Amino acid sequence: MRCFIFALLAMLFLGVPCFPLEIKSSTGMIDSVLIKDIEAKYRSWKIKPVTGKEWRNRYFTWRNCVPVAVGIVSASISLWSKMEADRCYRIYKREIVPREIDFWYSQVEKYDKISNISLAFFELSVIWINYKLLKLNLTQ
Repeated sequence: MRCFIFALLAMLFLGVPCFPLEIKSSTGMIDSVLIKDIEAKYRSWKIKPVTGKEWRNRYFTWRNCVPVAVGIVSASISLWSKMEADRCYRIYKREIVPREIDFWYSQVEKYDKISNISLAFFELSVIWINYKLLKLNLTQ
């Protein structure tokens, strides 16, 4: 697993194509080569491998990174507000004074509302990311 992660990082950030492919020729022979060897061995096929740098420049645009950023921010806000709502609820359960009880209950409702709204944004960003990935795979 570590080798796969290292190879993926090398491909993305260093521009090094390093995944093996199996190519079947018209005679039925199967040849296992690295992507960087394809251009040298099969020049007549007009195959040019996409390096990690080209792939990164093509797909890591700001439009593709926006749903990820929205998801991270909204999930963080949802987690924080849910923890605050739980903290306020614990205080609400301990209070005796009626005015304080109303205050802490309103705080619980406020933080729960924030948490629910940000969780909805997180779910929408996950749908948006899935749409982008499907669109990416269907256009290749």
